[in-house]
Amino acid sequence: MFKTFKITATAALMSVASVAFADMGNLDSFRALSAVEVAETEMVAAIKPIAVADEASASKGVLTAGDRIAFELSGVEGAKIYILNMDSAGTIQMIYPNKYVEGGEAQTEDMMMVPAEGASYEFEVSGEGGSEVVKVIAIDGESSAFDALIASLFDTEKTFPRAIQPAEPTTDALTAFFESSDGAKIREATLEYVIAK
Repeated sequence: MFKTFKITATAALMSVASVAFADMGNLDSFRALSAVEVAETEMVAAIKPIAVADEASASKGVLTAGDRIAFELSGVEGAKIYILNMDSAGTIQMIYPNKYVEGGEAQTEDMMMVPAEGASYEFEVSGEGGSEVVKVIAIDGESSAFDALIASLFDTEKTFPRAIQPAEPTTDALTAFFESSDGAKIREATLEYVIAK
């Protein structure tokens, strides 16, 4: 999970210490979540180290508490972007859009950095350690049905909305949407990393 970091904001990439590690099935199910339709342009996503303790480990997807990262996306022109993170405890959190960045608009550029340079928040790694999965979802075309689904699944009053229900029903609802969606082309990219203990 994330905690934000910068002046007044913090968002976390953190595992919750008091919660037992998630059933690997939840991580596997979230990892397997995939879009049915593929747009003409491939979307590529990567974790970009901003300030990390060990560059070599970070390049292999191993992060440590205190590392600051961003997500670098390409192939997103014309798409509305959502980024979801599942931590090792099974908590799903929407880290983009968030209270600092409303989102809602299709991207006008092919490349995108989250958080954007000069944003009022940063992502700082924190927590007990373990595997985490990030899903970057791009919707080309009409996105109001997906926005309604997101509003029903996440506590949108929070700065970085957390899923209202456990991982399994949240992932099932997203899967059902992907399988039945018409009018929009959906692309997704999966990123994985480990928070070292």
